[in-house]
Amino acid sequence: MKIQVKAGNDLRAKLATTVNVDNLFTELVKNSLQNNATLVRIDYNNNHVVVLDNGGGFDHVRDETGMNEFEKYFVFGNSYTKSNKHLNLGEMGIGGKAANDRLSDIKNTHWTITSRNKHNKSHRLTFKSTNEQFIQDLQPDLIEVPQHETKIPWNTGARVEIHNVNPQIIQDGWPDQKIRENLQLFFNMLYYQTKDENRPFNLWLNGKQIQFNNTLPGDPWMQERVHFKYMKDDRQHNSWYDLKLNVIDMKEKSLLNNVDLVSYTRVQRLFLDHKILEQNKHRDFVHTTPQDVATWWFKHIRGYVMCPDITDVKDSNGMGAKDLSHHRLHQDHPITRPFLESLHKKVGCHIHNKLEHMMDPKTLLQQTLNRVTGEIYKSFDVPQEFVRTEHHTVTDIKTINK
Repeated sequence: MKIQVKAGNDLRAKLATTVNVDNLFTELVKNSLQNNATLVRIDYNNNHVVVLDNGGGFDHVRDETGMNEFEKYFVFGNSYTKSNKHLNLGEMGIGGKAANDRLSDIKNTHWTITSRNKHNKSHRLTFKSTNEQFIQDLQPDLIEVPQHETKIPWNTGARVEIHNVNPQIIQDGWPDQKIRENLQLFFNMLYYQTKDENRPFNLWLNGKQIQFNNTLPGDPWMQERVHFKYMKDDRQHNSWYDLKLNVIDMKEKSLLNNVDLVSYTRVQRLFLDHKILEQNKHRDFVHTTPQDVATWWFKHIRGYVMCPDITDVKDSNGMGAKDLSHHRLHQDHPITRPFLESLHKKVGCHIHNKLEHMMDPKTLLQQTLNRVTGEIYKSFDVPQEFVRTEHHTVTDIKTINK
């Protein structure tokens, strides 16, 4: 007797919780960009949600797998790559469906996907769910429709529409600003990558275009490529990451208020780990602790750490280093630990050196003398021609000529 493996329909609700409301549209935009779209329009209100793109649409013709692209869309856990796909931003086969379900009323789900494809054919898939016990009991409807009914203004494209909006989202209110900021941050570096390749994309949210900006606040601090090694399949491999980091004054404000780890798209905020810093601490650093380094990094460093191999290097299960939500790193992935250790060693040493200088007793004494000198200078009404400014590494020193 063989037992049939089934997936309960509750799995849809559980997978939907892996995507928070602020990030829902990043998943849908990723799907559009993977389908070679260069224009994506998002419109939402309490009655419906629409994500419209000018990508390649869904091919209704079955290929060597025996499936067409509508059927592939409903394979949970597998992501199928098009031969002409420019970007590989997902590999779970979950994100788009999870986002649709989270945007929907999970107890009365109703969403559609309309497509115009390269064969000059148009189709509409309708997904409805009520009380099915198993996922395989769901049977989305796929019909051919006239092109003028697609509401897709380009020769090819796709239109995802949510008809029953999640009542919890309606009750809580749409987090408009967070949604916009997450789209800006998530796709910011990818926009400039595609721009360099002469295929930039445009992204619109409720009629207003998303503006991207790779100009960092503050002053340049570390701008370099760092190489490191990792072990996989009992072999040593080479990898690299780029640092684009600035140091800021605490009063400076910007959309990017931390250091972002980027692998094509944003992965997560990058904090420094005390334990890894401790392992790399040099014995000559006597005035500073790993906590000092991590705090200074958080308060004063803004920018990007970009490592494509976090996405491109696959483990023995064929998975990248990003976890199911695509917003964190798998700690047991072969590239994660070597990458983090290299990063902590590289930037930790720089910060330790800077803080050691700042906290050295001689430096602190000089700062005190400078402040005292400044106060004395301000207490006298000395003509400017008698004042000489000596530039120091910490502050300027004003002295009175004899």
